[in-house]
Amino acid sequence: MDAMEFFQLSAGNWRSQRTTHHLAFRQAEKGELD
Repeated sequence: MDAMEFFQLSAGNWRSQRTTHHLAFRQAEKGELD
């Protein structure tokens, strides 16, 4: 799963899980950059 897939899967839930989504997305993004 890449960051874009993760984002698309999470997009429906981000409003109710904004902090969790943000932290998880940042970690995925860091994984992409590394």
